[in-house]
Amino acid sequence: MPTTDASAPYSTGGGGVWIEHRYAATLVAALLTEDPISELGDDVVPHSVRLQASYIGPIDDVVVEGSTRDGLGRRVSIGVRRDPGLTTSDEKSVPLVRSFLRVVTGLWDEVAAGRWRVALAVGVSSTAVQQTDVLARMARSVSFAAGFRTAVERPGAAKAAVRTRLKHLDALVVAAVKNQDDLSQVDAEELTWR
Repeated sequence: MPTTDASAPYSTGGGGVWIEHRYAATLVAALLTEDPISELGDDVVPHSVRLQASYIGPIDDVVVEGSTRDGLGRRVSIGVRRDPGLTTSDEKSVPLVRSFLRVVTGLWDEVAAGRWRVALAVGVSSTAVQQTDVLARMARSVSFAAGFRTAVERPGAAKAAVRTRLKHLDALVVAAVKNQDDLSQVDAEELTWR
């Protein structure tokens, strides 16, 4: 099992817990009403919602599992934060990014097959979060890291601010991988795409 990072006081009892519980309540409502959730995919109805599920994976704030109509299982690990900066100098986001990287490296076969997803739920939809969402959508539209970079640089595909956000995310990935033997086996640009 991957090593765990120390949690910040905010995320272990402050405002983060309130946001996490409130968000989890919406997921439980979907479970009870048997409604699909976008985090799992519109074809998947959740059958379990777990909080602080570090025994399942590195992103442990909320873990939701469900099954497709043909019976295939799918899981999403969700990091919950109030207002992540997601900038080069945002040291608080480094452990968050590291936990995401641990899923997309250690569990890559499951992620690549579409059986394990990752998501970031936020309390504030800041510009940084919106730009990261644009990049995530672009990353999902291609099947390899170089294709992602090409898509981002394609004229008219992404605004300059979104391309700058990619540089911030690249820097966060480099910071998250530093001194982490389990993460340094994959190229940083590949990790950002994943």
